[in-house]
Amino acid sequence: MAEMTGKKKTGANRAAWMTEAGYGIGLHWTAQSLPRGKERPLPYRQAVEQFDVKRMVSQCVEAGAGWLLITTAHATQVLPCPCKTLDAILPGRTCERDLIRELADGLSRHGIRLILYYPSVACDEDPDWQRASGWLYDPASFAARQYAIVAELGERYGRRVAGWVVDNCYDADIVPWTAGMHHLPASVHGFAGLYDLKRYARALRAGHPGRAVALNFTGTAYWRSTAGRGIVDFAMGESNHIDRVPFGPRSGEGNSAWHAYVWMDEAREGVGNGWVHSVPGEIGPPRFSDKLVTDYIRYVMEHGGAFTYGVAPYQDELVAERTMQQLRAISRALRA
Repeated sequence: MAEMTGKKKTGANRAAWMTEAGYGIGLHWTAQSLPRGKERPLPYRQAVEQFDVKRMVSQCVEAGAGWLLITTAHATQVLPCPCKTLDAILPGRTCERDLIRELADGLSRHGIRLILYYPSVACDEDPDWQRASGWLYDPASFAARQYAIVAELGERYGRRVAGWVVDNCYDADIVPWTAGMHHLPASVHGFAGLYDLKRYARALRAGHPGRAVALNFTGTAYWRSTAGRGIVDFAMGESNHIDRVPFGPRSGEGNSAWHAYVWMDEAREGVGNGWVHSVPGEIGPPRFSDKLVTDYIRYVMEHGGAFTYGVAPYQDELVAERTMQQLRAISRALRA
C-alpha cells in the first residue's frame, strides 16, 4: 500500500551506504584498553573525559574511512555517555560526557558515519553486571534490559548513529558450545536463543528506522547462520584473516549485505587478543602488508562487499602511529 499512500518504505536496503562506501575502521576502545607504555588503564570515566575527539576524527579522515565502528560496552558493561536505563539497573556505569554524540557530530562534518558495537551478553569479567542484569537467574529479564538500553540510546541519537553491531548472538547450530551455555536453560538455543530477534532489531532501530543492524551469529566460524534472515541488514563478518570474499552485495550471512570485520594490530606473539590493547607494551605493526590488505579491500569493494579494519588503540593516544601509517597507505591507494 506504500505506493498508494505515498509513504516511503523504510529499510529495503539499510546497509546500501556501507556497500557504497566500502571500507571503514573499527575501534575496540574499552575499559580494558591500556595507555601507551603503562600497565593499568585510567578509570573509565576519567578516560572518557580525556578522549580526544578531534584526534579521533582526524585519524578517521586520514584513514579514508567511510565509517567508524566503535565499542560502547565490551567485556564490562560501561557506557561512554549518559543512560538512565543502565543507571537504574547498576549505578556508576555511565558517563556525564556524551562521547557518542560528540563523535557522531565530529565525524559527520567529514561525511563519515558512526556504527556502535554492543556486547549483548554479561561477560565473566563483570560479575556485578551479571548479577544486577539478571544474566545469572532470569534470561528473559536480562534480554528485556538489553532492549531497553539500546532503545534509549537509539532514541537519543537518531540519525547520528547509522548502525549497530551486536556481538555474541551465537547460533548454536553453527557455534555448538553456546547451546546450554553456563546457567542457561536447555530451552535456550545458543546465546541467540535469549532474544526475540525481531524485537531486538526494533529496539536497535529506535529513533531511526533506517539504521543498519548486524548481529554476530557465528563469530569466526562458518558464516552460514540463517537466524537473521529478514531481520539483520548486514553481516557481522568477524574473521581472523583476510581470506573470505563476497559473491555480490547480498551474499552475506542470512542474505544480508556482505561485510567482513578483521583485526589488524597486535602482531607480536602473546600480546593482547588482537582486538583490544590490554597487555603492556607498544602496539605491534599491522599483521598484513600494505599491498595485501589494499588489494583485498579493493577486491571486496569491486564485488559488492564492505570491510571494516579493526584497530586496537591506546587508551590515551588512540590509533598507534604504525597503524596510522598503513591506514594512510590504504587511503592513498583507494583514491588512486
